Amino acid sequence: MDSGWIHELRQREDQRLRQFAAETFPGRRVDLIVEAGDPGDVIDNVVRHQGTDLAMMPTHGRGAVRRLLLGSVTAKVLHDIDAAVWTASAPKARPKAGGSYKSILCSVDLGEETEAVMKAAAVLAGSY
Repeated sequence: MDSGWIHELRQREDQRLRQFAAETFPGRRVDLIVEAGDPGDVIDNVVRHQGTDLAMMPTHGRGAVRRLLLGSVTAKVLHDIDAAVWTASAPKARPKAGGSYKSILCSVDLGEETEAVMKAAAVLAGSY
């Protein structure tokens, strides 16, 4: 099997990711990790090896039936990793330029992580 095109594709995607990071986070240190494999397993491995505190992931909100049939990377990560996971779909309304969110909902279940989640929410709210 000719793996030349795979190598070329990976280089192109790596360059695209580096350009995005440079434009989006100018002057900031950004660690870029490009891995092949099952996304949930790759994220789990990175969290374990990098000591990640928070994983932020999009969710498409396609409904329970589709998620049941197709699976969900976010659901797998929520279940498997030992770090906080922040999930979100694209917000329907964004604050105006220079504005901020006025209210942040923090949902907890009074389990053992409740205190840590509440403290993280307080820090986030305080940043606004």
